[in-house]
Amino acid sequence: MFTSLSNISLHLSGQLTNTQHQSDTCQCTLCRRQTGSLFFTAHTIPNSAFTFTSSESSPPNTDPPTLKIYKASQWGDRAFCSTCGSFLYWKSTDPYDGTLGLAVGTIDPLYLFGEGAEDGSKGFGLALAGGGGYHAWCGNEIPGVTDGIGILGCDGRGNRAVKN
Repeated sequence: MFTSLSNISLHLSGQLTNTQHQSDTCQCTLCRRQTGSLFFTAHTIPNSAFTFTSSESSPPNTDPPTLKIYKASQWGDRAFCSTCGSFLYWKSTDPYDGTLGLAVGTIDPLYLFGEGAEDGSKGFGLALAGGGGYHAWCGNEIPGVTDGIGILGCDGRGNRAVKN
């Protein structure tokens, strides 16, 4: 299990090592409003690398009934859990993109920072949210607040873009 909410679990296939280049951030107004934060931290994964499951009965290989998706803009859809309200991902409406931005904040503490790990593991937080990927909408930085944060690429990590 990788992400577990009240009625939705996400299972991710593949390795989570050496993936800092997939750790992205966005400072657009939509992401700020959706997350309630100054920036959205996402881990970009291929659509084919994950499956959703649910504690409720749902046919195999289908979305759980509590997963709700809406068109947030002309560029992307957003998904959330209709039971607890957690924002799960942003996905491009471009059919050729083939990826989605998984909301890092929904990842189980065991995998994010090692909470409860019997082997003393520290989790995959650096690989998932280390800021080595793409940083969108840097033109929306808040002077004196987000304009010098390393995870947003201000220290040379990743690729910065003024607009997406």
